[in-house]
Order: sequence, then C-alpha cells, then structure tokens
Amino acid sequence: MSELNKVLIIDDDILTSSLVSEILTSAGYSCDICHNINQFKKCIKTQQYDIFIVDLLLEGLDGLEIIKNLRKEFPRTVILTITGLNASEHFLEAMKAGADHFFNKPINAEKLIEKLRELESHLAGKEDNFNFNEVIRTAFNITSNPVFITDNKGDLYYANKYFLEISGLSEERITRFNLHSLRFENAIELSQLINQRNYKHLDTRVLESRFLLEKSHEVWFNVIIIPVNIDPVTGKYYLIFQLFDITRKKQMDNFILSNEEKFRSFISLSNDGMALINEDGLVIEWNYSMTRITGVNIEKVYGEKFWDILQWVKIEFDNETLDKRLKANLKYALKRGMRDDPRKENVCRIFHKDGHVVFIQYSSFTIKVDNGYRLGIVVRDNTATILSQRKIAAQNEELNQAYIKMEKLARIDPLTQIANRRDIEYRLDYEKGRVTRYHHPLAIAIGDIDDFKHFNDTYGHDMGDFVLIEIARLLNKTIREQDMIGRWGGEEFIFVFPDTDIEGGTIICNRIREEIELHKFEFKGKSVKVTITIGLAEYRGNEEMDEVIKRADVSLYKGKKNGKNRVVAS
Repeated sequence: MSELNKVLIIDDDILTSSLVSEILTSAGYSCDICHNINQFKKCIKTQQYDIFIVDLLLEGLDGLEIIKNLRKEFPRTVILTITGLNASEHFLEAMKAGADHFFNKPINAEKLIEKLRELESHLAGKEDNFNFNEVIRTAFNITSNPVFITDNKGDLYYANKYFLEISGLSEERITRFNLHSLRFENAIELSQLINQRNYKHLDTRVLESRFLLEKSHEVWFNVIIIPVNIDPVTGKYYLIFQLFDITRKKQMDNFILSNEEKFRSFISLSNDGMALINEDGLVIEWNYSMTRITGVNIEKVYGEKFWDILQWVKIEFDNETLDKRLKANLKYALKRGMRDDPRKENVCRIFHKDGHVVFIQYSSFTIKVDNGYRLGIVVRDNTATILSQRKIAAQNEELNQAYIKMEKLARIDPLTQIANRRDIEYRLDYEKGRVTRYHHPLAIAIGDIDDFKHFNDTYGHDMGDFVLIEIARLLNKTIREQDMIGRWGGEEFIFVFPDTDIEGGTIICNRIREEIELHKFEFKGKSVKVTITIGLAEYRGNEEMDEVIKRADVSLYKGKKNGKNRVVAS
C-alpha cells in the first residue's frame, strides 16, 4: 500500500478517468473521480487527498487555474497533469502552475505508477546521491536541440554541441563569450531579462528570436529561458536557454500573412478543399472545392463558428463520431497553436449534405497572429481511391480463397476427405529429406480393405462408399498427431509414421486393424463386418520411397495370402 494513498481524479472524460482509477486502484491507491465543478467542490470539502490528477481540457473549467489553486492550498500534495495535447508550452505552463509531472493521453499505466513511486520516494527523502551538474551536462549533450547556459551577468557558462555548431564557438573558449557576442536579433532584450535584480520575479520565459548564421542565412527559434540555482542572499542565478527551430513555420507564417490576396486567389482555384478560421473560430475563407466535397454552401459559412459548421456534416474517424470535446480542442488550437506536422496525412469519412459518404484526406496547420492563431484546413476527396483499393482488396481476397480451395481440392480425396495420392507423394519427399538430415526412423504402411468387392457386389456402391468414408474417419481418430494417412487408390490406404521404427509401426498398425475390426458398420439398416490387412516397411536410408512402398506392398500381399485381417512387417 502506497504512503501516498488517497487520489482525486479531475477529468470530464469518463473513459479516461475510469481507466486511470482502475490502474491506480489495482496498484493499491484509493481513488475518487470528479467530472464537473460541483463534484470537485464537494470532494475538496469532505475529503483530504495526497494526489491530484488533473486534465488540462475540462468542460467549463480551466485546468491550469485548478492546478494553481491546488498547489497554493495543498503545497505538499502531488499534482499530475493529463492531456490529449502535445506541445512544449503546455508542458511548461503545467509545470509553472504547480504540476509535478505531465502525461499525454493515452495513459501509459506502467509509467504512471512508476512516476508516483518515484515521487513518493523523493518526498520520503530517499533520493540517490548523484552529481547534478554531470547529469545536466549529459542530458543536454544528448538532446537534439541547441542549449546554452549563462550566469546572471550574461556570461556563457556552458553550451552543448548543437549550439556550438550553429554559433561557431568552441567548447574550450565558451566561457570567454557573453550573450551580447551572440548573433541573436533581440540580444538586448535577452540581456535586460537576465539582468533583473529581483530574483523573486524570475520565471520561465518563452519568446521568438531570429539568429543570424551568416550574412544571407537566418534561422528562427522559440527560446525557452529557465532560471535555476537562485541564491536568495546574493541574488546570483543561472539561466538555461533551450532553442527550438521554428524557421520553416516562421517562413510559412510570413509568406501567408504578407501575401494574403495571393493566398486567397490560390485557394479559390485549388481542386482541394481549403478553409481558414480566424482566432475567434469564425470562417474567413472557404473555397468552392470545400463546398463540392462537403455540400456546405459558401454563403452559409462566413461568420459562422467552425465547430458549428462541423455539426452540419457527420464526421467519423474509424467509425467513431466526433464528440463534444472537438469544440474544446479547436478552441485550444486557436489559442495556443498546434505542433502537429501539417504534412501528416489523416483520413476520415463525412456524410455529404445530399447523403452520400465521402472519404477525405486532410491536414491542418496554425498561423501565429497577434491575438492567437489562425487555423488552416486542407481537404482532398479520396473516395474514388479508397473505394478502388477496397474493391481490389476484395477481389484479391476472392482470388486467394479460390486458390486455397483449388489447392485443397488438388490434395484431398473428394470421397473420404483425407489426403490423396498426390499429396502423400509430396509429403513423402519432405519426410525423406528429414530422415536424410536428422537420421530419424520412418515407417510406411499400405492397408487394403478385405473382400471390398463383396460390399459393392452384395449391397451396392453406396455401401462401398460408406465403408471407405467410415474407415477414413476411424483412421483420423486412431493415428497419432504426427502421423499421416491418405487414400492410395480404390480400397487402399497409405500410412506414414515419422520418427517410428518397424516395431513402433507394427504397434500402431495393429491398433488401427483392431479399431476397424471391432467397429460396427451400419448403413441404411444393414450391418456389415469389415477388416483390413496392412503391410509395413521401414525406410532404410539408402533407397527411393517407391522401393519402401513396394516392400510394404509385398508384405500386404503376404498378409492377404496368409488369411487377411493381419499386419505383416517387411
């Protein structure tokens, strides 16, 4: 049982909250769930909790504000954040608000429990001793983005290899440089930021900055500045600068914003459906191709909220209709932007206004503006391609099933439904290879129904067919799993016994013979007695399979001559 025992889950997503509760309960935690503000207030008043798990996207609630209030009121509790969003600023905002860790949906049960155990250990003072500076240095050296650290005077203290590459500085002389000597467009703003005297007001900052690589080449970064090791007496501190390349996005943003008319002309002529939604969620562009694909007229969309328009056409992802969280997700994208690669292809299906189904391939992107972000949607009608692929897949499956059926018919005796002579010959070649390779014994037998012509002459061919079918059924029931049987021709059956010598084969053949002799063969009110004679031979390792079968056949002949209903070994 965990020392941090009592958990409150604050999430309006019933499925996710139930799953998290199940995970934690199975690990020994006691869980309560709140789906709305009233439940939340009631739980806080009546219970004390060690752990809070909060979703950032809550209907009618601000997840970040809840985290801030919980951290203020319960400073010693553990607060975890879960969200369907995935962006670095969401992580930073949650951490700044007071969260101890950040989880993306879907929740990984093992990692969730592992993190709680780790936090419990830390709170109990069980952390392992380690060289903090060495850990930080190693972590920054293996990260894929540029990082550097300065002190509160702006002097460089450390830079990882990626920042050294873009700045042209050397690791040996890094401490000789100052923030002013770097080629950031807003170096003055950065210097003013780190020269703040009141350490209490220092917090993590995120800003955009242009970095000049050379005269005609520039890159744009999101710069995340994190203060660390603040001394309350001297006011000395260090700042970690993490750089995330946003050059491609910045170039696209600048292109679209500075060429708005060209952009509008382009989307009006495009065969792909295109829409542009402003930061308030209103549709400001909707081309004719979008109307053709969805059936929603241009005249009706302008000035309408995009999430309201989506309700006019039914949208399904993997046969699941979009739920009410769509509106919250869109609002969040317009407020915070999205990090998804716009080249990523997503597929869904919609129901056109006239009723038919349209399969669409779509991508989305956001453009930074003063008051938030604009959301762009590009849609392509993929119906013909998908239907064609499905038709081809169905045809291929039909051909495959037909081939399997033909292959089966080619190897199965149509009357007895056991292997035919062709299939047995094929499998004998395989067994010969095994014997040659591993030197295991192999026995082969030929069985012939005694006086079979009597059944046909006396009772008719229907009785003869019945006897053959019934014997095949008995053989399938009697032989071992590794053995093989087949109809060799007429009333003859062949038996293949892998990993079996002549003594073992004799035992199996006698069991078969006795099973047939004792069985009651009754057909259309008539009962007949049936026996079988079997000749057996063991493969010698230096002969062809035809020779083994011939020796078994000779033994069969001897058995017939000496009274039938017996097993004779070669």
